[in-house]
Formats: sequence, structure tokens, C-alpha cells
Amino acid sequence: MDFHFVRWANVLTMPTNIMILRGGGLGDTLLALQAVHAVRRHFQPCTIEWAGNPAYLPILRLAINQCRTRSADGREFAVLRSETSTPEDIRGSFSRDTPYDLLVAWTPGDETFERNLGTLAKRFIRAEPHPPAQEPPLHTSDYLLATLLPFGVNASNQLPVDMSAVQLTAEHLQQARQELLGLGVSPGKKYYLLHPGSGGVQKCWPISSFIELAHHLSYEGEVIWSIGPADSKIHDELQRRGNGTSRNLLDSPPLPILAAILRQSAGYVGNDSGVTHLAAACGTSTVALFGPTNPAVWGPRGREVVTLRRNAGCQACAKGSASGHICLPKIGVQEVLEALLDFRI
Repeated sequence: MDFHFVRWANVLTMPTNIMILRGGGLGDTLLALQAVHAVRRHFQPCTIEWAGNPAYLPILRLAINQCRTRSADGREFAVLRSETSTPEDIRGSFSRDTPYDLLVAWTPGDETFERNLGTLAKRFIRAEPHPPAQEPPLHTSDYLLATLLPFGVNASNQLPVDMSAVQLTAEHLQQARQELLGLGVSPGKKYYLLHPGSGGVQKCWPISSFIELAHHLSYEGEVIWSIGPADSKIHDELQRRGNGTSRNLLDSPPLPILAAILRQSAGYVGNDSGVTHLAAACGTSTVALFGPTNPAVWGPRGREVVTLRRNAGCQACAKGSASGHICLPKIGVQEVLEALLDFRI
């Protein structure tokens, strides 16, 4: 397992100021929560500062209690990777008179980066952001937790999955109710949320299947659609084939509001996407549809999550190809519907 660390001069000192560096998408961010909660529990009391993708920092503030955040796109991280940076440059760019007690960098790096990490923190670990390919596969959350073993953090330190869920405020829930009213969903009315997008078309269940699923779900409650900034083609397809779905369409809502809408929903169906991980982290009854990506490595974790994958016989999956997948269309509408409605039992 590829990770590197240095030790404190005084190993008896417990860290109180901890930096976590984790970039990537929303799913990458949420899959790190288990390990970060384990760090907090092991070193409590401590202050955690998370540097990551600025788009997802609002969710992190709700998922990690009293977490400070900063954008990993800031100038200070360019300084951290520069060969010419001095210790004064590095600490000054982070506005620190003293180093962090502990720094965890789940990110690619080289000798220069690791040397500069040693200036920024008394003790650090740098690990590749994704688990290595192996058999049996290792889930990303478990891999990130395993990288912390040099610090004494292990599986016994982790919180139950449902205790690391996104913690929403009354204000977020009220804003979600207002958003739902704008969609014609009155308070107390049951609704389901469908998210047909993903980071790549090869990860998407056919939109025709989503529309058929929505038709069946309409007998159980309201159906709400959610799309993101990269889903313009799906939006157009829904407009063309969705039979008026635009009136129940959430287009790129703020993540805390989307989380609150997910929390209050009767259930969620989505592809391998960050929103699916968010649904699971919110404790929502979640059906996750996977094709080329292995859910044993990248699947969402939560109290109520069912993952469906039918990739047996898919040559594109066997070859690791980016196109030509027949796996997702093999997932039937009826089995998705039954999986979702089974959460009521």
C-alpha cells in the first residue's frame, strides 16, 4: 500500500491541530468521512481543518462537526508543490506560526511535495487518493482508514456509518420545504427523488428506464427529478420524453438544500454519482445503479443502501473499456422499483 509518513520528535504528544487534504469529486469527499471521523475520535479533543474541492465544502461543514475548511485550489497549495518554496513561504501561505500537529494528504505527490509537507506539519502521511487494484477489492473508505494505521487509528476507532451522516439544520430543512412547495409538493406529502446523471454516460442507466420507473412511482407519491451542471443532455431528454417532468425538476440546487430534500424523501434512485453518495450519507433509502465501476470499491455506504449491478457478460466491463457497455440496461425497471419499495417493509 503506497503511503509515506514521518514521525514526531516527541511521540507522546497528542495532536490538537489536524489538516486533511482531500480533493476529487463529491463521492470522493464523502467516502473519506469514515476515516476522518475515526481520526477525530482517536485524537479527541482536536481541531480538524479540511482542504478540498471548494464546491463541496458546504457539505463538509455539516458532515464534520466544527470543521474548518479551505479551498484546495488556493495559492497556498501551489506553494506547497513548488521546488523553490522556503519554510517561511509555506507557513506564511497557510497563515501559520507553527506547524500542524498532524497532516493527512490523500493526494498524488512527489519528493518535493512530501518535503514541503514536512515543513507544514510535525507529522504527516501522504497516500494515493484511490485504493490499489487488488483481489479481493478494497473499498475506498476502508483503504483511507487503513492509511491511518501508522497513527494508531484503525477500524475500532470508526463511528457507525449512520453517525457520520450529514447533520442538517432546521434552516436547511425549512429551505428544502420552500423548494418543494415551489415544485407543488405540499408539507407531509410523500415524494421520491430520481437523479439520472453521473460523471460519464457509460455510468448512466437508460433515461427511458428512469422515465418508466417514474411512471410506476407516481402511484406511490410525487416524483422529483434532480440534475446537475453537467446534465444538460439529460435535461433536454427529459423535456423531450418526460411528459411534463420539468415542473418537478431540481436543477443544481445548493448541496445543503439538496441534502435536506433527500433527507425528507421516501427514497432515492441514482447512478454511480456524487449525489448518490450524498443520499446515502443523509440516511435516505437509496438504490444505487452501478455498471462499469465496481461498487465493492466505490459503492455508497449508509444505513439503507441497495446496490444493483448486472455486469456479467458485459465485454466492455471485462476489458475495462470506456464505451460499449451493456451492463446498465440489464438492470430492469421492476427490480429497481421493488428494491426501492422494499425499504417500507
